Amino acid sequence: MWLKMANSRQQKASRRRMIIGAAIILVLGMGASNGYGQDMYPTEVLKKRDATLQELVASMDTAEGDAKIRQAIVGSFDFERHSRISLGKYWKVRSKVEQEEFTGIMRDWTENRAIKKLMKRSDNTTYDSEELLGSKALVKTTVRYKGTRTLVDYKMQITDGQWVIYDMVVDGASVALANRDAFYKKIKKTSYEELVRILKAKTLETN
Repeated sequence: MWLKMANSRQQKASRRRMIIGAAIILVLGMGASNGYGQDMYPTEVLKKRDATLQELVASMDTAEGDAKIRQAIVGSFDFERHSRISLGKYWKVRSKVEQEEFTGIMRDWTENRAIKKLMKRSDNTTYDSEELLGSKALVKTTVRYKGTRTLVDYKMQITDGQWVIYDMVVDGASVALANRDAFYKKIKKTSYEELVRILKAKTLETN
């Protein structure tokens, strides 16, 4: 029985790491924010930003290229909303200053992890469907990489006139909710302050 429980926990942890790891790559797949706003459909925005990313790959090992890639991540993602969903009930009890700090930490954490995984991004993405829900949208894609297929749904919304991502659903599992699961466990085991400390140190293992 103990072995079954241990294996189950390991499988869940492995699944969570896979979800977050895939999502970090896919955040980069959005490319840079170059003014693609409400006058374009979300799928068009994704395609244009993906094309922009392809141009950035060649310069990723230079200081200028690194800066552009970091800006691409920031410009294509709503970290405030993603952080709010990821932190869940603990977001509500944090002060405005703490919320802003946590959002910044999540942004830096994602940037650094994403750059390390850039060269492992998908070599082929197909855009399967798009659903418009007022100021929100859901774009379903299929990512193929080294013989594997991953279904990725981009949850997007209009922020400051731009279509941005606030969550991804990878093979049916939400990245924000996978974050929440890991964060809740860490806070329950230690404290919110400890979660912030290890995120700053970029040592929390979620991928």
